[in-house]
This record gives sequence, C-alpha cells and structure tokens, in this order.
Amino acid sequence: MEDGDEPKLIVTNPRAPQLSESITVAIDAGGKWQYWWSWGDPIAPVGNRHMVAVSIKYVLTSTRALQ
Repeated sequence: MEDGDEPKLIVTNPRAPQLSESITVAIDAGGKWQYWWSWGDPIAPVGNRHMVAVSIKYVLTSTRALQ
C-alpha cells in the first residue's frame, strides 16, 4: 500500500460479477469509526459486523442493480 492509500475491501457477487463494491473504514464527523460505501455513505459503525454483512449482501444481491 502506498502513502495516502486507504485500506479497502473489494466485495463481488460471484453470481453477478458486475455487482462489486469497494468498502473502506474511516472516522465520521462525530469521531467514530465507520464502514463506508464507495459513494460516500456510511454503512455501519465498526464493531457492528452483522449490520455491515447484511447491508453489503442486500446491495450486492439487489435485482434492481441488474436492470
């Protein structure tokens, strides 16, 4: 990793490879660590792995995204 690069988790739906997302972790305006979508919206606080997993699964299996 180079200076200035933030760690990312790339998640892809193997049944629909066009459904792929880059997840990052950063501090929000309130000083709490959050998981973030590539478009800048927070997913869930770090430590709430269940919510993160459910949210990612929902987005990467959405049939609306394939239309």
